Amino acid sequence: MEFVLPLVAVVVAVLARNAASAFTREHHRIRSVSGFSRDDLTHYELAYLAGGPRRVINTAIALLVDRELVRVARGGRVTVVAGTVPPADEVERAVLDLAAVPGGRSASEIRHEVAHAPAMTDLKLRLIATGLLLPDGALNGPHATNTRLGRLVALAFAVTAVSLVVPIAGLLPWSPLAVGAVLVAGVTAASGLRAHRRYARSLPSLLTRSGRDALQAAQTRNARTKAEPASLMADRAVYTGVAGGVALYGLAEMPDQTVAVEIDQDHGVRGRDGSGGCAAGSCGGGASDWGYSGYDSGGGHWGGGHSDGGHSGGGHSGSDGGGCGGGSSCGGGGCGGGGN
Repeated sequence: MEFVLPLVAVVVAVLARNAASAFTREHHRIRSVSGFSRDDLTHYELAYLAGGPRRVINTAIALLVDRELVRVARGGRVTVVAGTVPPADEVERAVLDLAAVPGGRSASEIRHEVAHAPAMTDLKLRLIATGLLLPDGALNGPHATNTRLGRLVALAFAVTAVSLVVPIAGLLPWSPLAVGAVLVAGVTAASGLRAHRRYARSLPSLLTRSGRDALQAAQTRNARTKAEPASLMADRAVYTGVAGGVALYGLAEMPDQTVAVEIDQDHGVRGRDGSGGCAAGSCGGGASDWGYSGYDSGGGHWGGGHSDGGHSGGGHSGSDGGGCGGGSSCGGGGCGGGGN
């Protein structure tokens, strides 16, 4: 018995280390998919990289409001302005088609429907084809490896507990072997738990390294500032203005924060993307909603930390502080039109 616990502690430590190394290698290999070097991504492609379907749809609604093609009433109800000509972009047309019904549709209902629309699928497939986004299920292997690591961590904690209880209960005397078992198992449990949690935070993201680099390059070129009216977007990069600001950093970039708060509300539809969870299985195998907590902000790329062989690609975080901006208010049944 004196030799059993130290032996078990060493075996668990070796298995946990091997699992962590396997995760790092596989995760690094998968995310290192070569992508096309592009600095001409549209604001909707950037929105998908930054926050998935929810960010894309919020960007579309914000841009349509800025162009005075839709209005947003209290409760996040989106209605089409009379005489609106359907835009060329498929995502925007999908939003307008839903909002064109009598009485309009809530922003949460629009998010739920458009998240599964062909326009969103096409956008996702374009990003996968260019190597900026991983297909669904690509991280199933690392996920299984991290699950195995989690079980080994639990076993290490159990071995630590038993290694402490046995000498304390007087079943075995304290000896160098007993102390060694406690130390080996305890260190394995603590370090393994930290690694397991870090790996788990990285898994919801389906960004490849090229996708992460493209997104960070766009954010570097376009520092976070309050959005500009659509009239000032001419001759500027596609990332500027309301579309670029919301795509890269979330609804905090809308000039009118009263409207932004209404857009972000989820009424009657489960899930932060309005779909009862993730849209079309596109947030890390359907297991996460990009780490959103409340108001749509620029916090984290799809659920925070991005682990590539131990390198962290931390998100650009920030609170959207949901005050009323732009000097406007919600009244008379509608907030709206162009960030008035």
